[in-house]
Amino acid sequence: MFEGAFGPIIVGLLRVCDVSLGTLRTILVVQGKKYLAGFVGFLRLPFGLLQSARYFSF
Repeated sequence: MFEGAFGPIIVGLLRVCDVSLGTLRTILVVQGKKYLAGFVGFLRLPFGLLQSARYFSF
């Protein structure tokens, strides 16, 4: 799935998106918007799964 030279770049971009969504989720929790924070947490799931697929594909 992530073969070649672009594999590490794609994984890096996925990690940036994952961390950004995590930061947004933390901000929403602090502001008291727990349902929106839960939705953002749900959106983080595909990024984590794609990253895990990269590491377990070997």
